[in-house]
Amino acid sequence: MGKRVILLLEIFLLALIAMAGCNLRYNNDSFSVSGIIIFNKNPLDGVEVGINGAFDVSLNASDVKGYFNVANLKYGDKISFRKEGYNIEEYEVKYSTIEVKINATKIRHKVSISCDTEQGCVSGAGTYDFGEVVTLFATPNEHFDFEGFYDGNTLISTNNERSICVKSNCKIVAKFVPIEYDFLISGVPKGISVTGAGKYKIGETIQLCAEDNESFIFSNWLVNGAKINNKLYNFVFNDENIVVEAIYFKRLIKPVLSQTNNLIVWPKVENAKDYSVTINNNSSFNVCTNSINLSNYLELSGSGVISVSANGEGQYGNSVFANFDYCYFRPIDTPTMCGILSENNKIFLSFSKVNSAVDYSINIDNISYNLSSILYEEKQNSIKVEITPYLTQCKTYNIVIVALAQDANKNSLPSEVLSYKNILPTSKPTIAVNGFILTWSHSDAQATFYLCANGVKILLDNLSEYDLKPLYDQGIRKIEVVVCVKGFLNNYSSYEFV
Repeated sequence: MGKRVILLLEIFLLALIAMAGCNLRYNNDSFSVSGIIIFNKNPLDGVEVGINGAFDVSLNASDVKGYFNVANLKYGDKISFRKEGYNIEEYEVKYSTIEVKINATKIRHKVSISCDTEQGCVSGAGTYDFGEVVTLFATPNEHFDFEGFYDGNTLISTNNERSICVKSNCKIVAKFVPIEYDFLISGVPKGISVTGAGKYKIGETIQLCAEDNESFIFSNWLVNGAKINNKLYNFVFNDENIVVEAIYFKRLIKPVLSQTNNLIVWPKVENAKDYSVTINNNSSFNVCTNSINLSNYLELSGSGVISVSANGEGQYGNSVFANFDYCYFRPIDTPTMCGILSENNKIFLSFSKVNSAVDYSINIDNISYNLSSILYEEKQNSIKVEITPYLTQCKTYNIVIVALAQDANKNSLPSEVLSYKNILPTSKPTIAVNGFILTWSHSDAQATFYLCANGVKILLDNLSEYDLKPLYDQGIRKIEVVVCVKGFLNNYSSYEFV
């Protein structure tokens, strides 16, 4: 019982002492606090010290690295510490002390870096201590160039390798730009305008457009060796090494047209394979000759425009069209039903009669004869004329007939060519009979001879004479020697015994 009373007295005395201490602490306005600021187990210098949020230079930490000493403090005052880049814990004053340890930690900042991943890639993003030096890298994809690092809208570097000192959170954007490549077109002749060359980005559309002039004509494009015939050609630019060549041909010279009657003519153009002809922008056709007869293409008399160009091949291009104003007179009808008749060893030409004709021109192997100067026979619908005197050789003759009008401009077109193979008899053989011995000769050394007697034909080749006595003894009194020459009718000479 006595020990328990003593213990209760002791507890009471301690409580009185504690209450007295508390009263002293709340009434004391002159606490002093000193200590050290620790970072990574080492004193941290250069720290500012503040009381209740107010920082005063005079309150800076001691010149001794990391130490501080603050006096005239009241109970409950808060001592604050600050240094750029650090988080430093706050201290609440409760009593005077010289053993305070304040812990500091580095502030960490987030560095983010972004870009369009279709254009390039970046590195260097992460979370770093304040003041740490970070290197940012930007690598452009193919066909892109690095433009710069941006902080918001502010350009901070155009170098794709950039070192920064981390002092705050930051969001960096790396920007890339498409490369513009030079696109050229080769093979364009002087004086020709071809569009499409310039600077292009991969993926852009290029439009090629070629033109012609009087000296050159466009043939085709060669795009990386592939032949494209269209003058206007679009394609996507996807290869900075693409090779495009414009292929041009030198034009043939432009034809010079003139008119003679209904014939349109022009000098032959060197290296022309043929000519393109257009009449009144309507009828178009090609001809191989350097002339056309309007009568073959027009049905009515009148005037108009004919256009002709020379067509080239290989390394030559078509000429430009030459335009010519023509005046056309429709000719009278062309003679038809042309034919050759043979009567009594005479050769006759017959053809249909053209009622509006005033005469006829008969062309035999490019020699013309007017019908009016020749003896002819005229019937109701046809004309017959002997042409034997004009067929003097063994050969094929070409005969053309033109009906002549009162106005030469209206002469008919030539008739179709009539071909006639003329065969004349060869000259007679020369024969002689001496007694009964027959001899013969002819001007053609290649002639073949036959002896004909009483219906019998005897070949005389390889003989120089023939004895007629056996024939005479058989009662035969008349013989014929026939000569044959290639290309001629046979002829003969006869001998009769008296």
